[in-house]
This record gives sequence, C-alpha cells and structure tokens, in this order.
Amino acid sequence: CLHIDALSGAAGNMFVAALLDAGLSRRALDAGLAGLGLDFKLTVKRVKRGALAARYLDVRVPKKDANGRVRYVSGNEPARPGQRPGHVHGRSYAQIRALLAKASLSAGVRDRAQAIFEALARAEAHVHGTKLEAVHFHEVGAVDAIVDVTAAAVGLEALGIERVTCSAVALGQGSV
Repeated sequence: CLHIDALSGAAGNMFVAALLDAGLSRRALDAGLAGLGLDFKLTVKRVKRGALAARYLDVRVPKKDANGRVRYVSGNEPARPGQRPGHVHGRSYAQIRALLAKASLSAGVRDRAQAIFEALARAEAHVHGTKLEAVHFHEVGAVDAIVDVTAAAVGLEALGIERVTCSAVALGQGSV
C-alpha cells in the first residue's frame, strides 16, 4: 500500500519521480513504457527545492522548429503569452482507450492506466455535463500526460504496490 500525503496535489511527472526515488529503476520504467508506441524522451535529474532533494522527471515531446527540424521540448512547460503550446491538441477518451488497448503493455499496467483515464473521463463528463463517450482531453490527452499516467502504472506494478491511498487535498477558494 502506498499512502500519499498530498498537501496540494501532485502532477503526474512528480508522482513518477517520487516512485523513482522510492526504488523504481529507470530500466524498469523505460522497459514498461517501450510498448506505448509514442514518440517521447524521458529526462530524469536530481533537483533541490529549498531544503529538500528529489528527482525530477520531464517527458519531452517532439516539436518542429521554424526550420522544420525536430527537437524535443518539455511537455511540462506552459506556453509563453501569445504562443500556442505544442502538446495541447489532445485526444478523445475513446482514442486514449484504443491507444492503450493496442499498446504492448503488461495486462496490469494496461488495466491500471485504463482505470486512471476512466476516472479522469468520468470527472470531465460530470463537470462538463456530457456523456463519457463525448469527453475530449486537451492537456490530459497529450503525449506527456499519457506517458505520465502509464509511467505511474508501470511504477506501481514494478514496486508491487496494489493499493494507493491519499490524504485530502487542501482546497483553496476564490474566483476566476
């Protein structure tokens, strides 16, 4: 059982980096993700934030530059003002299910990744007042997010974690 004490939540890449710190090997992570059939590169480095040191995982996705050359850019970086991010096109929930169904993943990883995306799709459908089949993910449907979710499933399986629990996330207030 893995318990997460979530003060304010965690992004997918943060969760996978924590699994690496908890003992997930990079080799097992790479091998587990190899069957996804998506173009990406992982960068893992040690970082220090204040008094705490940890790993940082960055999923880098291909993007053509002005000269047509492909370079890999961080999927975690937001776009600058006036600039469209290169990874936000997304996919529908049905497309993600199909992608995971045809990927060469272990049954446990596939099932867990499918379950994570189903939970996200159900939340999206509820919030937007639509049906599950009509859900289209933007950021969550991008390559870096698919890799984050699948990597989390790979890590949980590799570490033998069957159950994950989480403290309540502190909610703020305000208006948009």
